[in-house]
Amino acid sequence: MESKYSKSKARQDAIKPALAFFCGLGSVFLVLHCAFSSKAAVGRAPTQAQTALASLSRASRAGLRKDFRAELPEAFRSFQGPNEPQLRSAHFVLGEENSDACPEGYVFLADPESCEIASQVMKYRYNGDQRIATDPAGCLYRTPDRDIMWNQEKGGTANAVRKRVCLEVASLKDLPNIPDAPPPTPQQSVQSVEQPQAPAEAVEIGEAPVVKQRSEDGQFILTDTEQNRCPSGTQALQSKEDCVQASQSFQKKFLSETLRAELEPKNCVYRSNDEERPGDLFWNADPEGAPHENRQVVCATEDFKRGAASPASPASVTDAMATTGATAATVVAAAAAEIIEATAAPARFVMGDLGEIDCPAGSVPLEDSEACEQAATFLSKEYVELNEAEGDPKGCQYRPPDQDVYFNSHDRGAPNPARQPICKEDPQAAAQRPTAKPALEFNHEYVLGEPETTDCPAGGQPVESADECGVAAKKLGKMYLGEQNPAEMDPKGCQFRIPDQDIYFNPHPTGATHADRQPICRS
Repeated sequence: MESKYSKSKARQDAIKPALAFFCGLGSVFLVLHCAFSSKAAVGRAPTQAQTALASLSRASRAGLRKDFRAELPEAFRSFQGPNEPQLRSAHFVLGEENSDACPEGYVFLADPESCEIASQVMKYRYNGDQRIATDPAGCLYRTPDRDIMWNQEKGGTANAVRKRVCLEVASLKDLPNIPDAPPPTPQQSVQSVEQPQAPAEAVEIGEAPVVKQRSEDGQFILTDTEQNRCPSGTQALQSKEDCVQASQSFQKKFLSETLRAELEPKNCVYRSNDEERPGDLFWNADPEGAPHENRQVVCATEDFKRGAASPASPASVTDAMATTGATAATVVAAAAAEIIEATAAPARFVMGDLGEIDCPAGSVPLEDSEACEQAATFLSKEYVELNEAEGDPKGCQYRPPDQDVYFNSHDRGAPNPARQPICKEDPQAAAQRPTAKPALEFNHEYVLGEPETTDCPAGGQPVESADECGVAAKKLGKMYLGEQNPAEMDPKGCQFRIPDQDIYFNPHPTGATHADRQPICRS
């Protein structure tokens, strides 16, 4: 007969697996609870620390000169966890390159949700959660890609092409569900009238802009790059005409086309010069804009006088007459022409027909990739950088299959039935263009002959001119390359190249049969 001790031990041994199972299950639920609680931190109710932070904020606004929030311990500031409304009204800055720290008064972001909100506030594309061992952990700005990501990998080091995204603790606003402070006393009401709330433009993202350059007449300044506002003591320019005047003060070229670029600073902007293009000024009509690493904001000083830099002013006329010996009428006329050119209406861009290489009547080709990119913006199309393409027309082209625009730098190019030229409207283009020869009408149908022969099918006639060869190519739905260099090894005249699936005109006087060529003939 078993002893009581044996029976008790048997019961304990039977219970142990059940206890281990329930303990493990409880641990799983605890981990899941913590994980989901942290995910919902952005939108949850305020914590005690948040309430205390808001109380300090109200105390500061009630008349205390000190802002106690900036003196809070780091652990307290990181623990209080701002919610989504706070984050969307807060200030964010980018730290220094090759640094794993935030500036004084700023803290790291705690989770991917905060990082995504920061990217939206700063108007940068959010690239999601990544895992990169060579980058610092947390919320990062990628300089080459101009986007923001959250790096889940721990233990990374500072990176020369990464910047920390940092939150200014002092910029956190009160939570909407925290009761307002008691009604202000009459003395406090007077103070609020004397010190009104700063306008929206003063509450901008990023570090305060600094003055990098002043115009010789002292009326305008240029900020540092990556700014979208003016420094204290200056003001943003309010019109394109003011921007024209600033370009004259800085003696810089003014780009007459009005842009609407959401990724560039708003209002009057200076494009820093590089090896390919001298710096110039332009007017950005986008209502919000965004900082840009190669753009500087143009601002007016207290000395700014509207219209003072007009080249047709009496003083400038006198100076020009003394310098050049020209008459007053000549100087004024030249100055007026300069003003008209600088303040001309924004350029308009048009698309030509599919497969054409010439611009429509009343328009001219675009000269460079910069103008092509402006045209893409005007036409609401994506601009892409591509290598030169021998099979596409040269210049600015729209690609219907890809729904984008690019500039083909090939020196000659070729017609392509899947390309449309993009041109700039010019009312004087029709008058300046030489009178075109009357278009030849070819009312024939066209067929392909047999490979490795120069003869047309029975009843057919060879196409004898490059003009008719182009018409035949269009009717047959093939790419036409135009008249090429004489090819002794190809048949003469209008030819279809089987491997390349295109047509060209061979001006060689005799030519020869070719296994991969078919003559084009009138049927």
